Amino acid sequence: MVQPQAIRFAASHLHWLTRAEASHGVFQLDVLLEWRPPAPQPPLQFVMAAAVPAGRMYAPSGPLVKQPPYSFQLIAGHQEHTILRRPLDASELDVPGDSSQPHGPTF
Repeated sequence: MVQPQAIRFAASHLHWLTRAEASHGVFQLDVLLEWRPPAPQPPLQFVMAAAVPAGRMYAPSGPLVKQPPYSFQLIAGHQEHTILRRPLDASELDVPGDSSQPHGPTF
């Protein structure tokens, strides 16, 4: 049996660079998940990054935080990713919805 190795989450990050090179991100990892579907399928691994405020990092001017303000959190596997979005103000419901898609078109 293979012994699991300890993960140093403080030193673990996910980097993204879109195909159009319009966005580059570095995200602190919080969770590693391995899902074992019924045999004979191989296990699937996912990581979840810490939630961060959605920003306009590349905008030439204007507010840095997107309006209405919300946070987003990335869950990524080898083939696909999901972005979860939550309002920073519980009374504000007009934020973009969650999304999931394969990496190919974006990264």
